[in-house]
Amino acid sequence: MPTLRTKLTRLVLPALRKHPHLKALARNLDSYYDLARHTTAAVLPQIIQPDPQELFITLTANCNLRCIGCKYGRDFMPGAQLPFTLVRDLLEDCSAFGIRSIRLYGGEPLLYKDLTRVVQKAVNLGLHPWLTTNGILLKEKIDDLYAAGLRTISIGFYGTGEEYNAYVQRPEKYAQMEQGIAYLRERYGLNIDLTLGWLLMRPTGNLDAVREMWRVAERYSAPVVVSLIHYSLPYFTEGPDRELQFRDEDRAAIEEVVTELIHFKQLRPEKLRQSLMSLRSI
Repeated sequence: MPTLRTKLTRLVLPALRKHPHLKALARNLDSYYDLARHTTAAVLPQIIQPDPQELFITLTANCNLRCIGCKYGRDFMPGAQLPFTLVRDLLEDCSAFGIRSIRLYGGEPLLYKDLTRVVQKAVNLGLHPWLTTNGILLKEKIDDLYAAGLRTISIGFYGTGEEYNAYVQRPEKYAQMEQGIAYLRERYGLNIDLTLGWLLMRPTGNLDAVREMWRVAERYSAPVVVSLIHYSLPYFTEGPDRELQFRDEDRAAIEEVVTELIHFKQLRPEKLRQSLMSLRSI
């Protein structure tokens, strides 16, 4: 049975989509609610009851990049894809159990041939699909996805210019990714909730990189989520020469980056999705 929280979300989300600032406020209030519940649970553990809100579906392991920090589709699950019938049944189960937020993931999900059908099925069930992509194929795919009902996209953001191309090990891909973002904003404006997932690792752990990231976020009216490089999952790697991993001597640079991120958060709170507490924890 869907929980009261799920029912309330279904009721108010259509209205919030038309008002981005109210949507950001609602997201922050929801985060504070979760923080209060979990803080109280330290004293009263029974206050936390199972209430799944979101499901990640990895549609395909195939990818059109070769990121230094990722082994998906190469050493990890090469060629693996989910059949559409399995995804369809999974979405129907999500609807029945009140799990309404569905993250469509990869590999690179824009390579999944039935992606538009998946989005359309999710929307028809009253679910909220959101796509995590590298954005390389965004310009040629977004029109069909928007027509199917997709309104939320997050893009992996691994640096800018040649720094990005070096990390993904593909020339000219940064320009292609940025062209997709520019097309999306030009055609659909703020009707699509676009977030940049900025990867904080050794190559981006400097003030020049964080300031350039901020300029891109401002240019395309895209909030940023800071993702820390990590190796807790089997498809992540710290690079062949461990060039992605932070070292003791990087502490001063990281502290500068965190100070700058906190400055940006205080300047434009809605542009950085993490709380101040989360940024300080870096």
